Amino acid sequence: MLDCKTINLKKGSTGTKVKELQIILQKKGYYDGVIDAIYGDLTVQAVKLLQREQGNSPDGWFGTKTCSKINQNTTLETPQGNTNASGQKFMKDEIIKAGKVFRQHIKNNNNYPNYLEMKNSNGKTYQVSRALYMGIFEGMNMFSIKKGRLPNYVVANSTANNPLCIDYQNNGYNCGPTSLSMCIQMYGEYISESTLANVCGTTRNGTSPASLNSGAKKIWIQIIRNST
Repeated sequence: MLDCKTINLKKGSTGTKVKELQIILQKKGYYDGVIDAIYGDLTVQAVKLLQREQGNSPDGWFGTKTCSKINQNTTLETPQGNTNASGQKFMKDEIIKAGKVFRQHIKNNNNYPNYLEMKNSNGKTYQVSRALYMGIFEGMNMFSIKKGRLPNYVVANSTANNPLCIDYQNNGYNCGPTSLSMCIQMYGEYISESTLANVCGTTRNGTSPASLNSGAKKIWIQIIRNST
């Protein structure tokens, strides 16, 4: 276990403490790089992802505050099967399927799964780490924003800067609550479209900007209370 009282790791740090941190981050699904005892860009990204889920400012520095929270749960999940998914091609339908599993998990457990089981374009099954599947989701979302359609496939080769699982509204007037739900996911929380529709006073005519703003403030206050 890392000694959180004296830990102070950041980009450029090296040594056994960095190696131990990388092993913990990898087994928890945050890190998908080489265990090289060098605090490089991939380690920074992994720590930022961890910090977002903790509700902390994602600065990539692994100090006492971040360390104390990661050590509150020292059970390390070791996935069964092939985990070397970096560079693999995942088709659109498989990503959408994984997204449904992702959303169901956070609904049931109020946290992100460490791994998602996904099949690549050749039908081979992989246990895709949190770092990689967040990058896959972000890749699909950014493509759809730029091109106006979903990509045919995404290659797993990066971690996400803003972990976001794209969602689809259940009717023709819940666009505001659905968008708010996706925004909340970027902070490691999940609140359903229907719950947000009630909070924001959504009707069949939609949601007014003022009501959406008011509902977002109420929800954000509740999230802060639950995290303290």
